[in-house]
Amino acid sequence: MDEKVKQSDITLENDVGVWNLIHHGGIAGSYLGQFKFRCFLTPMQTIEADKDFRDLLGPNASFAASNVENTAYALAQLRQRIVSAPPFWTEGAGRYGGGGIKDQDVLEFVLEAAVVAEVKFRKELAVRHEAALDGIKKLMEKRREEEKVNQEFETKQE
Repeated sequence: MDEKVKQSDITLENDVGVWNLIHHGGIAGSYLGQFKFRCFLTPMQTIEADKDFRDLLGPNASFAASNVENTAYALAQLRQRIVSAPPFWTEGAGRYGGGGIKDQDVLEFVLEAAVVAEVKFRKELAVRHEAALDGIKKLMEKRREEEKVNQEFETKQE
């Protein structure tokens, strides 16, 4: 897969990443549509993704080929991360969206976009937290200055 998802390809709407897929698969042709991803998983969603992963691999998971393990991981993660997807994603997929598509690389591409959305969200969240901390520091400095002026004024009054 030559294509790479860039952070600039993702738009954030609060804690949801929006991405438009435009991809040509070798078997089924073009895949077009908008995906919306959760930019983080709650603890329960993380547990559900792990349960799905183990369920997909079955009782003898240690015998699964690495490509099967990767596919199971992608399907389990995307089941929890995708908020909305184009119709081709759910057609013939059963319990796991994307499970019915004919081009494996599309599944990997969509997972990559979900991960990029999370990375972008976390970076922007860190910037917002830093700005909030700077605001608090400035407010505290202002209050210290006001207290200092008040103390000086009270001293002069005595």
